[in-house]
Amino acid sequence: MTIYYVAKTGNDSNSGTDHANPKVTIASAAASAYAGSSNIVEIIDSGQYNEGDIEIYSNAITVRATGSNAPILDGDSGADDHAFE
Repeated sequence: MTIYYVAKTGNDSNSGTDHANPKVTIASAAASAYAGSSNIVEIIDSGQYNEGDIEIYSNAITVRATGSNAPILDGDSGADDHAFE
């Protein structure tokens, strides 16, 4: 199991596996997490994440927020407005 961190100050070129060097998008972290099994995407910043549709494939991925953070996930606007696909 690997934890991939996401923060508003991150960068998607980071591996995301170090709390000090997170990814900036949930989609990038989820794509990295897909490569293994039972991996975790941990959002370490509050705020709104305008991600569009995040594809979660057949491997189990847990998406969670750290502590009292309250991130808001916003999918694409339109008829099929959802964050995860």
